[in-house]
Amino acid sequence: MRKVIGDKLEGYDYGWFGSLRANGQGRHELLENDYLRKSFHELLPKVRNAGTEKQALELARELFERAVSIRGVKQATPTRFRAIYRPDLFFSVNNPSLQRLSLLFGISEAELKRWEGYAQALQMIWRAKWYRSSRPPGDEEGRAWDARVALLRSEEHTSE
Repeated sequence: MRKVIGDKLEGYDYGWFGSLRANGQGRHELLENDYLRKSFHELLPKVRNAGTEKQALELARELFERAVSIRGVKQATPTRFRAIYRPDLFFSVNNPSLQRLSLLFGISEAELKRWEGYAQALQMIWRAKWYRSSRPPGDEEGRAWDARVALLRSEEHTSE
């Protein structure tokens, strides 16, 4: 769980697609709340194995609503987990990326933090020509294509 949260362990930074290290109460809930952990264990494999975007979206909504119903857990937690499990469909919304994602999609920051705004942004991505393109033949390009939505972070990269 600490790897998925994005902690630094044994000299390696697991902060793929951002990190939940600064999410105090939410991080604590991920490590200690059995209901939240069971929700992730139950729903993430279903999201990963969903056959259609519509099925994945319905499962993602259920996971989002379960997660943010817990005090201290914000949108960054379920969106990060989904981006890791299905980087072809989902992106992470965290505080560092929120302003730029809002500008990119033309959706307010407050709306992007709620399911409806996030789902609206997903629909925009899933209709985009670059999203619907064919997978490139090369290994490196193919791996990037497989993670094309999760790579949409619109976040400044810093040398931490």
